[in-house]
Amino acid sequence: MSKENVPQTIPQVLEHFKELADEPEIIQKVRDQLPTHFFVDDQEVRHHAWCSHCGEWVYLDKSRHQAVVSCPNCETEGNIIHTWRGYKHLSDKILMYVYGKSTKSPADTITARAIYMEIQWYQEDRQGVVNGLPWDVEPYAAVDSYYVFVYGQGAAQARNIYKCSADWADCEELLLNKSIAPRFGRYMNAMYGYNANMKLIVDIDSVDEAVQGTPFQYVWDEVGGSFTDRGNDGAYVRLFDTTAKHPFAVEMLAKMGSPTRDWLYKLTEGGRTAGGLLNWKGKTMNKVLKYPLRKEEKYWLRIVGAIRTPADILFDTWQWLRKIGETNITLPEIERYKMRRADLYKAREFVNLYRLTKYLARQQEKHQAHTITLDLYADYIDDCRALEIDLSKKSNLLPKDLTAAHVTLRHEIEQRRELQQEEERRRQSRKALRAAGSKNQLYKKLRPKILRKYAFQADGMMIYVPKKLEELINEGIAMHSCVGGYVERVAAGATIVVFIRSQENPKERIGTMEISRDGSYIVQARAKYNRDLSPEADAFVRKFKKAKIDNTGRKTA
Repeated sequence: MSKENVPQTIPQVLEHFKELADEPEIIQKVRDQLPTHFFVDDQEVRHHAWCSHCGEWVYLDKSRHQAVVSCPNCETEGNIIHTWRGYKHLSDKILMYVYGKSTKSPADTITARAIYMEIQWYQEDRQGVVNGLPWDVEPYAAVDSYYVFVYGQGAAQARNIYKCSADWADCEELLLNKSIAPRFGRYMNAMYGYNANMKLIVDIDSVDEAVQGTPFQYVWDEVGGSFTDRGNDGAYVRLFDTTAKHPFAVEMLAKMGSPTRDWLYKLTEGGRTAGGLLNWKGKTMNKVLKYPLRKEEKYWLRIVGAIRTPADILFDTWQWLRKIGETNITLPEIERYKMRRADLYKAREFVNLYRLTKYLARQQEKHQAHTITLDLYADYIDDCRALEIDLSKKSNLLPKDLTAAHVTLRHEIEQRRELQQEEERRRQSRKALRAAGSKNQLYKKLRPKILRKYAFQADGMMIYVPKKLEELINEGIAMHSCVGGYVERVAAGATIVVFIRSQENPKERIGTMEISRDGSYIVQARAKYNRDLSPEADAFVRKFKKAKIDNTGRKTA
């Protein structure tokens, strides 16, 4: 690709532009995008204000400071500013991208400028003397970046080394950028400080006018509407940069359909890479996509509209299928059944992929209310392998009802997992029981005192003091609580644990209670699964507290 017309120096870049000072209509276009203020300077005549947009003195139907009104002259909306209330820090800033045709070679070259404008409405000298009122203030305007896009050859960007500012007007210096990049981030990201008064916009009308009559028009006519609907964070400079370098590939993606246009947006405005899926230098569709598209696939791309599968994943799967020689599975089927390379690779070990696609189609026809996808089948295969089911049998490999078979296997796997967890709990419990048994001698010295102090019966319920620490482990298992972990503390006398049982049937578990080591308050009383006690059990605990805790003379909870 020849780059003979792509600027290589800053003077060569500037050859494609007029001086900004010689284009007052552009300066005015930028200024028109700044916020509008209505300055009121007389407290006695508060409805009389100067409009910063049209520059006229107008009469307003509102007078409150910061009220939002519309100008009766130019009809723009803005806020009222009472100058005597102070507006020392009021400033407006904008970075606006304005496109145009090259002044040097307008037939095949378009340009863009990132124009910065700033108005500091309150101006004073170093001695604090006000230099002028708002209607005397002139905006500061400068070009932050220059872009030149030469169709079929490439692009160049000359940018400010830092960023534009009215305070640094004497420090502006241009640098030839190594790659094409938007400048919005320079003014808005956290590294340089977010400015709520900063506006970042692209003049879309100037883009339409710039591309008119140039080869860039073929791409912009296709993508302009969808790109502008999605925002302009990248100011479209990467789109035109990529178009300038690889015109055929970009135009092809723009015209193929909605999925590829969406992909093109992510590759340009989104700043993503194609990951090797595209041969940008290709001169035919087959060369760009690396494999030929079937006729029905081209038609589908043109009519399909928005799809669930991102285009890069769609074409990654499609290219992998073509690479392994599978040409019968088409793009619509990849999208319909949410096919991914990893799932196909897994399924390929057991079944022909084209046969699998037809099977999924039959399943979808049978189950219209469900969405049959490849990942459902891949999960089914994983479950079969986990359960060691023989996949050499067709009835197992391709069940008559995939959804039902998947649910059945999921249920069986869950049952097995629960059994394994239960077995692990029992193993841990046996281990804990052995450990608890070794501490029973310590607990035997404490139990008689606990028994004498907290024995209690009421309303068909009783307090049961465990005889051995192993009973804490069993209580935790039966009640599905963590009381089994209290063995160490109970044995050391650091806390007291008793059980609430049925008076008629002491084996009937009602709740578990923890009492502070000094018996001054009840730490907690919980039912099975750590739930609240039943109303009857809660009433029992209140009676126990009144009889055994509150009557001790100690401070209660």
